[in-house]
Order: sequence, then structure tokens, then C-alpha cells
Amino acid sequence: MHAVWSITLSLLVGWQADTAGLQQAIIDLGDNRIAVREQATQTLWKAGMVAEPLLKEALKSNDAEVRFRAKSLLDRFQYGVFADTPREVMLQIQQFRNGDISIRTKAIEDLAKLGRFETITALIQLESDPNQRQMLNQRVAQEMNGLLFQYLLDEQFDRAEKLVELLAVNDQSLLSMVTYYYLRGSLDQKIASWKTADGKPRDAVAARRLAYALRVQGDLAGARQMALATGDAVLVR
Repeated sequence: MHAVWSITLSLLVGWQADTAGLQQAIIDLGDNRIAVREQATQTLWKAGMVAEPLLKEALKSNDAEVRFRAKSLLDRFQYGVFADTPREVMLQIQQFRNGDISIRTKAIEDLAKLGRFETITALIQLESDPNQRQMLNQRVAQEMNGLLFQYLLDEQFDRAEKLVELLAVNDQSLLSMVTYYYLRGSLDQKIASWKTADGKPRDAVAARRLAYALRVQGDLAGARQMALATGDAVLVR
């Protein structure tokens, strides 16, 4: 028991020391010396999401330099750029953020080849222009089907599943996704993940997925209930 308490205390002391170090780094973002500011920025970047709450609080600072550096780091985190992010991934994210539709599409293709599907999803979701977001989703669907087929041929099912999720941007691709899970024998597990503990859909996206999933399983009453939850009269039919 004494050993357990010793380990717990050591972890707690270490956590407090780390937190104190990050808090000091936040203060140092506004230091008069540029070398100190740069070192603080690197410390917080290497800390990753652990530093996010402190950085969000730093946005309220009266110091413009602190606010600027905190926002810069939070922007990186939002786009999935961390200290351990591979250089080639960071390059593609930068290309996506600064390029036109053709460059952005190419960046998505390259990220997909690297297996960075969560990054692609985040990039598209962060697009503030709904027309651009819709166009990107359409281009992704057009370009990625061949890659999905190759993953299936190579039996890279983990990557295929992530790509199926990425491509599920309209009713036809949602049905394809649900059919894929059904054929893979994982549809029950997915249905459970789309529901809350009391059996309700987690959100509107989950409700739409459940409407198709339950229909594939033959539960037409359940599918209709989920379709009603989406508020889409066409889906209810």
C-alpha cells in the first residue's frame, strides 16, 4: 500500500510541476526577450492538447503578444498540427489552407495516401464557406473511390473503414457505408456507437446513419423513428 501511495504522490507532484511549467510558459509568451518568447512557444507546442486550456485562457490576456502566440498555437492544434506531426503531413495541411480548390483536392489526396483521414475530416469541417465545403466533399467522393477499392483489394480494412466514413457525405454514400459495415459484420457495433445510453441518436448525423442502418437490418419502424428525428421529410418516406 505504501508503494502505491508513493507512486501516486510522485505522479501528482510530476503533474503539478508540468502544470506550473506550462503556466510559466504562458507568462513567458509576453516576455520582452524574443528568445524567451520563442522558447515558451516551443514548450507549449510540444505539450500539445495538454496546454489547450491554458492557451484558451491566454486569449483573454491584456498582452497582444500573448494573445497572438496563444491563438497561433490553438490554430495549429485545431488543424491537427502538433510537434510530433510528420513534416509531410504539415506540408499538406499548409497547402490545403492556402491553396485553391485544385491544390486543396491534391492535398487531400496526398493526406489520404498517408492514411491521415481524421486530418482530412477536420480540414473539411473547419471550412467556413458551405459552398466550398460541399465542393470539397464532392471532390473527395470523386477522387477517393479508387483508393477505397485498392484498400479493399489489399485487405487494409482499417484504412478502408476510415475512408468509408470520410466519403459518407450524402444519402447514397451513407447507404454504401452502412452496407459495408453490414457485410463486414460490424453494423451492430456501429449502431451502438451512434446511440446514447438511452437509445437515442447522439446527434442529427447519427440519426441519419441509424435510419439507414436500421433499414438495412429490416427494422423499418426503428428506421422511421430515426428518420423523423432528422426532420427530413424525404428520408421519412
